[in-house]
Amino acid sequence: MAGTMTDDAPLAGPAGPAGPRSGGAPGDPDGSPRGAGADRPCPPAPGPPALLAVLLSGTGRTLENLLAAIAAGDLHARVGAVVSSVPDVRGLAVAAAAGVPSAVVRRRDHPDDAAYSAAVYAALDAAVAPARPDLILLAGFLRKLVVPDDLLGRILNIHPALLPEAAAVAAGRGYYGERVHAAVLASGAAESGATVHVVDNGYDTGPVVLQERVPVLPGDTPATLGARVFAAECRLYPAAIRRHLATRPDLRDRRSGA
Repeated sequence: MAGTMTDDAPLAGPAGPAGPRSGGAPGDPDGSPRGAGADRPCPPAPGPPALLAVLLSGTGRTLENLLAAIAAGDLHARVGAVVSSVPDVRGLAVAAAAGVPSAVVRRRDHPDDAAYSAAVYAALDAAVAPARPDLILLAGFLRKLVVPDDLLGRILNIHPALLPEAAAVAAGRGYYGERVHAAVLASGAAESGATVHVVDNGYDTGPVVLQERVPVLPGDTPATLGARVFAAECRLYPAAIRRHLATRPDLRDRRSGA
């Protein structure tokens, strides 16, 4: 069962009323397909593809999904760099198979979150020099990032629950993967879903870009709900990236490292 995407205006606050929308009607600036889960590719975007960098800590399923969306023509972008917080994870193998440069930056090798974050950003920039990433995407990245002023609005995360409404029970430090889905089930919610939001200096607190809702079904377990939510994530993240780039053309001003 496909979920329902909702968007927000203008990139702040909770999502708007649910409806069969994934970025609006044809003609919207992000070119998103109409209807939840629609698989019609968006029209090609003008100019060079957006330069993306991906941060991960595990299996790389979200990275695989983004690479597939790019290959299918659903996302006018290329992944230029991957950084993992953990060595020897499958996500690094996914990057290698796609020919994407990757690096490992471990938290324990740095004295604090600020130094760690600076090392992550430096590794990304080094991989795509002399350009710099237009957008940094968290894809199951389990370390705290400190976001400097020059990167505000340039980092997105996808969270496997509805924000901000589930923030009190299924978001924040320590909530990821099946922990999130178990918390949603324990709360008695009738719906869950996924949310793409701008990363700020809190945990899961940044402005919402786009979300997709899915039902919580009788007999659901964290695993079954998680599978339904991940299917929504696969539709949602490419659509949210398109929307964010379309509504923030200033994000494309770092090509020469300016």
